Amino acid sequence: MEIMDDQPQDQPSLDDRSRILVVDDTPANLHILLDALTDDYTVIVARDGSSALNLAGATPAPDLILLDVVMPEMDGYGVCERLKTSPATRTIPVIFLTALDEEASEARGLQLGAVDYLRKPICLTTLRLRVNLHLELLQARRRLEKQNQQLIEAAHLREDVERNLTIVGRLAAGVAHEINTPIQYIGTNARFISDSFASVLRIVDAYERLRARCQAAGTITDELKEIDDLVEEHDLPYLRTEIPEAIAQSQVGIEQVSRIVLSMKEFSHPGVIQRNASDINRAIRNTATLSRNQWKECAEMVLDLEEGIPPVTCRVSEINQVLLNLIVNAAQAIDASGHGRGKIEIATRRKGDFVEIRVTDSGSGVPDDIRDRIFEPFFTTKDIGKGTGQGLAICQDIITKRHGGQIFVEGETGHGAIFVIRLPIG
Repeated sequence: MEIMDDQPQDQPSLDDRSRILVVDDTPANLHILLDALTDDYTVIVARDGSSALNLAGATPAPDLILLDVVMPEMDGYGVCERLKTSPATRTIPVIFLTALDEEASEARGLQLGAVDYLRKPICLTTLRLRVNLHLELLQARRRLEKQNQQLIEAAHLREDVERNLTIVGRLAAGVAHEINTPIQYIGTNARFISDSFASVLRIVDAYERLRARCQAAGTITDELKEIDDLVEEHDLPYLRTEIPEAIAQSQVGIEQVSRIVLSMKEFSHPGVIQRNASDINRAIRNTATLSRNQWKECAEMVLDLEEGIPPVTCRVSEINQVLLNLIVNAAQAIDASGHGRGKIEIATRRKGDFVEIRVTDSGSGVPDDIRDRIFEPFFTTKDIGKGTGQGLAICQDIITKRHGGQIFVEGETGHGAIFVIRLPIG
């Protein structure tokens, strides 16, 4: 038991049980209430209205107040009115205790904001039941407030994510446009160099035939000797082999950069909010290309895409976002498993009126005990600072609410995870 009737700041809480403030100026009533409540709750006591207000505003605040109506100087109604007008105390439930038997007295107490009204002499069993009921209601309200705050934070986070994605999309499209022009120049020049070098080699071949005839006729001139020296100095046989290979490698690199640029443009789709008929296989190829830096060190990417599946009516930039999240999660799961280099496989199939996408990784899988929670907002198995718990929640929102599809996880613990997406074709 903790009895306090003056300033609260020097009185620590004895435990984490619910704290009840009992306000009564009659010692006999206080002892009865203390005997009834101290086994289950931390009880603090005030013998007048002024002390009650001090204790109610203390830290930690009481979870519930049992308030006598008839007291000197400031009665219970005055105390309750002051409690309900203060932001620090207005949410604390108040139960009036009184010997007054008029209905008007009870109505006044309830109008002031009390949650209950018990008449003296008090049945202690009823008192404990009422106290427990209102504390449970308080806890339920606090849980709802916390969940509401989380939903507000999630909504703000989603708005921030979408705003950032829009900005990133516009930047990506701008960068892709800026890169595309010089890449086209370089590609054109590489093809020109390749064709021109073939022409140069034909001239060199003609020179070598002429030299061979001159050598056979014994008419090697000083000019031919000078050319022979240049051939030897610059190692013409080496150049004939290596220059075409270097040109070919450059052309392959240019083609790869061009594919990345095209993927960036198609991935971002800045400003596109309407649904369009989209090629899901193409979206997967683009996302796999752009995310290569995330998985290339830890996994092999295998695409098993069914040809001929119909276009899906969707916001393809949002589907790209989901695919990117699942690919990054798969790479992180493989890396965290410690099993060495693994495999990420993305497969598509038509399933009736749906297109099904399966993203499979060779990580450690999703444990059965958390499988039902992984799509909850703020739920994460990653270390603090390494995950917000919003990625899969946003994926679920995009697939189920925005596109009328399904997303769920399969696979056995220890044998990798399989995330399955089903998108309605129409």
